[in-house]
Amino acid sequence: MERLDALGILVAQLAVSIENAMIFARLEELVTERTRALTEANHQLRVQSLARVRMESQLRLAQKLQSVGQLAAGIAHEINTPMQYIGDNVAFSKTRYARC
Repeated sequence: MERLDALGILVAQLAVSIENAMIFARLEELVTERTRALTEANHQLRVQSLARVRMESQLRLAQKLQSVGQLAAGIAHEINTPMQYIGDNVAFSKTRYARC
């Protein structure tokens, strides 16, 4: 009888060991799947980060070009205003003195 009890305990321990091995194998699969998912998410974040950096760089360039355009328009206006004044006065003078 003692041998049967020992054999029963041994079989029970073997069953627990087999169950633990199956649980461990499933856990390894879950860890592998989760690692794969995290690696993919990390890759996507890096791609998005690079895209954001490129967009920010393009935005800075566009802002610089906008500033240069505004500066050029301001300079053109400042040059054109006195020239227009002179041109108008010359035209007026020609008209005025042509009558004389």
